[in-house]
Amino acid sequence: MARDTYVPESFVSSWIKWIMFSFNLLFWFLSWALIGIGIWAYTLTKDFNQNKGDDMPPDIFDLIFDFALLFIVFGVIVFILSFFGLLGALRENICLLKTFAICVGIVFLVELAISITVLVMATRAESALEDLLQDEAIVEYRDDINKQNVIDWFQETFECCGVGFNGWRDWEMNKYFNCSSPGFEACSVPYSCCQKEVMYKYDSEVINTRCGADTLQPILSASDVSPNIYTRGCIGAVLKFAEDNMLIVGLIAIGVVLPQIIGIGLAWTLAKQIDQQRNRYLVRESVEEAMPSEAVRERGRGRVGDANRQQKRDETFVSSWIKWLMFSFNMFFWVVSCAFIGVGIWAYYATQDYNTSSVTDDSGTDIFDILFDISLIFIAFGVVMFLLAFLGAIGSLRENTVLLKIFAAFLLIIFLTEVAVVCAVFAFSTTAKASLEELLQDELIRDYRDDINLQNIIDWFQETFECCGVGDGGWREWELNKYFNCSSQGFEACSVPYSCCREPYTFDAEIIDTRCGAGMLEHTVTKVQADSVIYTTGCVDAAIATASDKIYIIGGVGVGIVLPQLGGMFLAKVLWGQIQDQRSRWGIE
Repeated sequence: MARDTYVPESFVSSWIKWIMFSFNLLFWFLSWALIGIGIWAYTLTKDFNQNKGDDMPPDIFDLIFDFALLFIVFGVIVFILSFFGLLGALRENICLLKTFAICVGIVFLVELAISITVLVMATRAESALEDLLQDEAIVEYRDDINKQNVIDWFQETFECCGVGFNGWRDWEMNKYFNCSSPGFEACSVPYSCCQKEVMYKYDSEVINTRCGADTLQPILSASDVSPNIYTRGCIGAVLKFAEDNMLIVGLIAIGVVLPQIIGIGLAWTLAKQIDQQRNRYLVRESVEEAMPSEAVRERGRGRVGDANRQQKRDETFVSSWIKWLMFSFNMFFWVVSCAFIGVGIWAYYATQDYNTSSVTDDSGTDIFDILFDISLIFIAFGVVMFLLAFLGAIGSLRENTVLLKIFAAFLLIIFLTEVAVVCAVFAFSTTAKASLEELLQDELIRDYRDDINLQNIIDWFQETFECCGVGDGGWREWELNKYFNCSSQGFEACSVPYSCCREPYTFDAEIIDTRCGAGMLEHTVTKVQADSVIYTTGCVDAAIATASDKIYIIGGVGVGIVLPQLGGMFLAKVLWGQIQDQRSRWGIE
């Protein structure tokens, strides 16, 4: 006999629901990219930004011209709004959907109000903007690297110089370019004011930073300096560009506004459909409660009563605590995975210009080069964690047993692999140690100068564990490196890396003496003599000794790695069991 299953009527369009979810998921990822780029840019520029010369805190204009902070703020706003949208769509939560729509609507209205104000009061707005830019951008050009970069980009892109009607003469307001300045830039304008052919007059790749010299001399007119620099102000240049490229400006405006209107429309439509769905259920229950008992019995003849089925659906075996703990657990690791991917990508691009090939033939990159490329490890680890956390988070939020089982199965595979590796190392410790030493000698010692990632890892390891070399040969193993071998013709011949030294800061507490290990590979130098200057123990033995001395810390790290995996598997197993019980209760296969 077939089971009587309950199939609820639905007013909620799955197309609208999943388009809304995908739409916001895309912008959620975009927000992480904006935040990551902002943080990266901030760390790069913070050491270059100069103090303005007083104790006043940064004003709003400083923040507006700090693109790093703008990226971070904009990313956080997009993150919050898109999170409301995707979670509201996924959970069919009217409150979150309406909050999303209202916030996006407010942003849209603010943009509209600013646009109308600028168009209605164009002349006054242009004059006020000119005064503001002269005070904040021109005057402080050399005091903030962010402002300097923005202004240079603007002047180069729009082929302009200065701000307003006075054009290049606006730069007389800057204390460095004013003719009364005692510096070498007196009576000049920034290189970004120069015509392209003048800027790269001597070299097509090297900027002539003095191309605007003496162009602020009082006796010179616009026609005198125009062969060398642009003379019109940037506000006029931007307005002219907008007039000449009205189609492009219109498309950009549509590209900004359209996603907001689409988001508001999708959110409001989905919220309305969910509200209709709920009202349908409420009306149905009210009608059945008002019907006479005979009519209810008559209505229920030949099938299972709707009221009984509704009661079954109201009963739940799924613990909200388990469900939301599972979701929060995976959301945390999802965010961490995004951080790993971001750091990995940043590290990859930061080091790629310095990395040379680890081989001298066309054999390509081997697996060991990848294993010691920390940036690629971060990216790979982040991607794996991202996928697993995504399966766990969506599986718990949607109560999807397939996703939860896949999540638990992958975690189990990772856990068993870790156990197998640890057991193999303990069972074949002597063989494993000898193989590891041989492998590290071939891959690390020989390639030390050929890959910046390997170099950084080896230096960190030797400094941290107070060791030099890999295995039983200790510091002598650096003879395998072509740069440190005594037969080398370079200045590092018969030396070891500075990270082997006991006192690498010989002359200055902040400056490393990279020649502190000079002469340590001379055949006449004994271990006792070398030990007074450098570490002589191999790093494999040093790491094993450190692990033996700090066995509780090693155990704690191991527990910290294993426990989240076991916890994730346990939560997933409990949750999918509860979901299956719930479905059995409802009669759903």
